[in-house]
Amino acid sequence: MALVAAIDIGTTNTKGCIIRDDSVPLAFSSVPTPLPNLGTRGQREHDPILHWWKPFCRTFQDLIDKIPEARSDLAAIYVSGVWPTFLLVDQLGVPLNNALLYNDSRALLYQLSQDNTTDCVEGFEWAPRFRWWKATRPEQWERADRVHTTHSYLVSRLTGAYVIDYHTALATGSLYNEITGTWSDIVTAEVCPQGLTLPTVVGPTDIAGVLSRELCDQFGLTSPKVLVAAGTGDTFVSLISAGMAQAGDTGLYGGTVGHLVRLKSPVDLSVARFNRGRDEDRITWLGMLPNIGKQLEWCRNILQVEEDSQNLSWAELNTQLSDYLDLRSRTFDGQAEAPLYFEYVNDERIPPILRESQSLLNYLDLSHSRVDLVFSVVEYLGLRTKLFLANSSPAFAIEPLLLGGGVFRTEAVSRVMASVLGITCLVLEHAETSLGGALLLGHALGYFDLLEVQAQRRDRGSAFVPQQGLTERFEKRYDLFCKVRDRLKRADIHVH
Repeated sequence: MALVAAIDIGTTNTKGCIIRDDSVPLAFSSVPTPLPNLGTRGQREHDPILHWWKPFCRTFQDLIDKIPEARSDLAAIYVSGVWPTFLLVDQLGVPLNNALLYNDSRALLYQLSQDNTTDCVEGFEWAPRFRWWKATRPEQWERADRVHTTHSYLVSRLTGAYVIDYHTALATGSLYNEITGTWSDIVTAEVCPQGLTLPTVVGPTDIAGVLSRELCDQFGLTSPKVLVAAGTGDTFVSLISAGMAQAGDTGLYGGTVGHLVRLKSPVDLSVARFNRGRDEDRITWLGMLPNIGKQLEWCRNILQVEEDSQNLSWAELNTQLSDYLDLRSRTFDGQAEAPLYFEYVNDERIPPILRESQSLLNYLDLSHSRVDLVFSVVEYLGLRTKLFLANSSPAFAIEPLLLGGGVFRTEAVSRVMASVLGITCLVLEHAETSLGGALLLGHALGYFDLLEVQAQRRDRGSAFVPQQGLTERFEKRYDLFCKVRDRLKRADIHVH
């Protein structure tokens, strides 16, 4: 019997699983990921040893201890993680500094202050991050030999291979030429240190190498050869864990940043590429949503703001909320602009323009109890999802909507979501991101057919149907929600 292990490095937790060669999960493990290093002006960092390598080792070792036969029968490992991150290492593979997380906005702020902004679409793209690193850390920039994201760094530690998957290459922006499938010589020459080598781009399930003998001994493995796949960012494998596989499948995954995605054709498991809504892509990214866990953290924090802070200026309060939420902020003409989440709190400390919106306060209808906050936030996520679906072009039918991630482990939350959306929602057993990686790799190794496995998982899933009374109530709330958003937009207040 061959076993497959998968580890996913998350912002909140690092999770892993081991499955048999017939796709049956044998064990799961989870260890907390330390909080990111936060700072002023958009700093969001991970220490690659503290946040990535050590949680990986702890989770992997726990899985091996739970399944003793894995010591001799483990055949392969799949690694996924938060992305796109940015880490420069020297010739020995030693990190030159902490890694920039996907929501670290310092490179974007620097880019916007320069003239060369034409190739900057997102702050997590690699070109602006190379420029920022050169401007702020020139000695480290000169010494950089390689560049990594979360899973590529771990794969390098495990095997010595230097590879990156198609998903992440596409997310690097102008540095990667999507048409030719190669790194852009022009952009590379402009932003990269002269001695830096970019990684080889491969498929997410391609075998990058073999687990080193030293690490086999460290983990107590006696397997003659443990394969390690190139891996990918957590977004794609989370879709697999939620049950997506066929054309028309639509899923809502509640991770660190929630995402709403629809498959335009069956997953191409050999390449598995996706992007943001282009016609030739196999996956349509309908929208990104704030995470419920982070929103609840914000709710707790904002309700505990000290009394002497209630006269904070609009910009100061925005900055504080951005720090609470770990979100990217942008600066235009010196004015801070960040996603606002005042919608949740009927509180005198919110800006006057929102307090004056009686329709907003009627919509909220919150008391300051934790349960009310929890379900109001769930409802808000549902209304946001409904808005994304309503604005999809072309419109399409969704039945059922696949729900995945820790947000939907509680049945009550899934029931609320079904009633808010007015459609049946389906939650599969063990819809953890790491399971998606294990299933992808097991299929690629020829152990089982993933499409058949997904069909079986869906047959065993829990369906949540809309409750008529709640659906009618939420329809009215949705209409009011849309009116509130329009009012905020007319007041030049940034809302999602």
